[in-house]
Amino acid sequence: MNPLTSSLLLSTKISVPLKGIQSLTRQGLLYTLDHEPWRVASISAPAGSGKTTLVSQWLQHTKLKAGWISLDEWDNDLARFWLYIAYTLDQSCSPGLLERLDPLFQNISQISVTNLVEAVIHELQSLSTTSVLVLDDYHVITEPIVHESLAYLVQYLPDSVRLVIVSREEPPLPTAKWQLNGQCIMIGYNDLQFSAEEIVSFYTDIAKIPLSQTHTTRLASITEGWAAGLRLSSLSLTAHHNIESFIGDFSGKHKKVSDYLFSEVFEGLEPNLKRFLLYTSMLGRMNAEICHAITGQAEAANLLENLKKRHLFLIPLDDQNVWFRYHHLFSDFLQAELDRTEPGQMARQHFDASEAFAQANLLDEAIEHAILAKENMWAVSLLERQIFSVLQRGEFTTLLRWFNDLQESGAALPLRLSLIYAFVLIVPGHFDLAQQQLSIIQNAMLGMQQTDVHEELLTGIFFVRANLAFSTGDYENWFSYAEQITGNIPKDPIFYHFNYNMNEPFIRKTRFGLKGVLTLETERIAERIMGILRAHGWQDSPFHHYIVQSLAEGYYEWNRLDEAEQLLLQTERVARTGQIPGLFVPNRLTYAKLLLAQGKTLAAEEIIEEAIRFLEYTQNVQWISPLKACHACLDLQNGQLRQAKDVLIRLGINESKRPTIHKQLEYMVLVRFNVAQGKYEQALHILERLKPQGVRESCLVSITEISIMQALIEHQLEHHFAAYAYLEEALVNGMNNNYVRSFVDEGIPMQKLLKCYMSTQISKEKFTPYVTLLLEQFPSSLQVHGNPTASSLYDPLTPKELEVLRHVATGASNLEIAQALSLKVGSVKVYLNRIYGKLQVSSRTQALLKAQELNLI
Repeated sequence: MNPLTSSLLLSTKISVPLKGIQSLTRQGLLYTLDHEPWRVASISAPAGSGKTTLVSQWLQHTKLKAGWISLDEWDNDLARFWLYIAYTLDQSCSPGLLERLDPLFQNISQISVTNLVEAVIHELQSLSTTSVLVLDDYHVITEPIVHESLAYLVQYLPDSVRLVIVSREEPPLPTAKWQLNGQCIMIGYNDLQFSAEEIVSFYTDIAKIPLSQTHTTRLASITEGWAAGLRLSSLSLTAHHNIESFIGDFSGKHKKVSDYLFSEVFEGLEPNLKRFLLYTSMLGRMNAEICHAITGQAEAANLLENLKKRHLFLIPLDDQNVWFRYHHLFSDFLQAELDRTEPGQMARQHFDASEAFAQANLLDEAIEHAILAKENMWAVSLLERQIFSVLQRGEFTTLLRWFNDLQESGAALPLRLSLIYAFVLIVPGHFDLAQQQLSIIQNAMLGMQQTDVHEELLTGIFFVRANLAFSTGDYENWFSYAEQITGNIPKDPIFYHFNYNMNEPFIRKTRFGLKGVLTLETERIAERIMGILRAHGWQDSPFHHYIVQSLAEGYYEWNRLDEAEQLLLQTERVARTGQIPGLFVPNRLTYAKLLLAQGKTLAAEEIIEEAIRFLEYTQNVQWISPLKACHACLDLQNGQLRQAKDVLIRLGINESKRPTIHKQLEYMVLVRFNVAQGKYEQALHILERLKPQGVRESCLVSITEISIMQALIEHQLEHHFAAYAYLEEALVNGMNNNYVRSFVDEGIPMQKLLKCYMSTQISKEKFTPYVTLLLEQFPSSLQVHGNPTASSLYDPLTPKELEVLRHVATGASNLEIAQALSLKVGSVKVYLNRIYGKLQVSSRTQALLKAQELNLI
């Protein structure tokens, strides 16, 4: 797992709360959870109703594997929310899941949330036993995009997974719809109220307080069966000698039962314990060291143990009893009490907490407390220390919230931090705000001396403006700005040494590669950026070579093979020596495609095999999958279907799993393998599931590749109208971006399809010049070469031809075949001649041998 990712994750957030010794087993509710049919359980009730305790009891009762997340406000960041889901599932029921999805999380700003969720669903499909995912305190989630992503998970939740949502209020999710569909069970406040029998059992068996029937009835009436009220009243009753007096004072005199009961408990504590509670009340989590640092009380560990023994609403967050938090109701009471008794102290405690968490290198929490303390200078200094880590994690929502909070509190951001703020604004599409921020920075720089700081800022502005230009298409403004770049500007590592690709086998499919957009304007701006970078000594930076690689892939697509090769040779050196797999793998794959286009099949195989060995040597094994998939394509092309199948099995790629966008290359190999075997419907089914993912990513490369394959398969099935419709989808993208190799690399089948399309009356005139150009690019005599995803047969057998071939394999005569398939004998002869031509043989015996070699029969 990436160290930046692992440093973020807190095991305390995913620990299942233990059943407290003072909790009553809720037999009726446990029976409901055990016997009602449900995939989603929504448990909604006010704080202190016993929601978390119930779920904890049920899990201990059922012994099911369970992933648990105690949510907090920070989890409104989509990246963090799903990272914790992956983390808890990894730790509870699917070992290795987080590592398998790590490339996606490292590249999360470049993929759609739906495709991220589909990757999680893909992983969950392999679970063999029932597992549970619990989202506790879901009411803290307010971001609509997080709700939408969770609803999508539920829509396609595998049967082996159950979801439990615990919230103080009904979550803004389609629970009613799920309930109507028989998917959801809903447990509310009325269900959670203790019955009269349970109340008697609680006071007698759990709290060990002997009460009369009258007292029990009166307490039941006052607390209304509220779990926290029962707990609090038992604590107060233990300290009171006169039960009658306590119940009499309590009854009917207080508008808020919880405040009265908390006051009763709190006032009976020793002064040092009361101070400890008040001064730690704002902590979302705490251990003895943090508590000691912010209270100054050396006996912090003993005080925590004291609170635990008294059952004073202290909740353990791990099995080692190191980290704790207060029950939310108790924390709210303590914070209100601190504000009432010591106005202004809360801000000081937040500042002390910030320093303590910073000392423990828990910088996210340190920043949060610094902002709440309104210690702007300190918060800014912490943000400068943590900014690179948060950028790498893709938590742009969190960053924007921090920047906005600091601006609202009047914090003066250093210009370098303001520049990063402008960059972060671009990612979610706040282009106008980013432009405003850049203008503020440039105005602030007027009159600055030509120092290293000034030059570093110019570097950053150059980078951010390039991103803004690519995101908005406003190239002219960027060009006019680029003309002003002078001097030897130094590299800023936060921008120019960023790893821009964490999971894609081709740069053109990333946001950095504009998701496949290829125009003369994008070529011009790429060349201009590269020229400026070289002129200022930045030619070896990853930023420069990602641009070079992206342009090389574009030149290959445009069939400018010599130019592509020159750029690939440049980038290969830096990718290899710098051990940058996100650059190295696209470089090697593109070079292999280029060699295949030149007819050098063996050289292409050697490139892929050497790249695999290099990644194994450098321990970047998570990048090997696309290279092995590429090799499987070469096996297919050489007619070695068994070897290709073995590779797919080892990669875990099969029809039973939901295909995901970050494994598109591998699943496209599976598509081609099915085509080679004549399994056209299976191939189309995979493509139908892949295509919406490409659409959600707005990735023209993916959409075009899938449309081309759909067109070829439908044409092979003689579904001509469907084939032409898919072809036109591909032609629209191809014509707008001058694609060539995406079509030409498909060889004879594509050449035939294009010619058939042009000969029909339904062909559109607007495509004529483009299709004519494409047909001119096909070699006059096609050899066995093309891209590493070409099938072994350039003209695969149709389903009817496969049927005829299978009858031939049984030794049937032409007459017997005709009778079995309701054909004329002459038609059988026509089919046989087609089969011979496609297999490049001249007799039945040769056809059967070739068919066996290709695993067609």
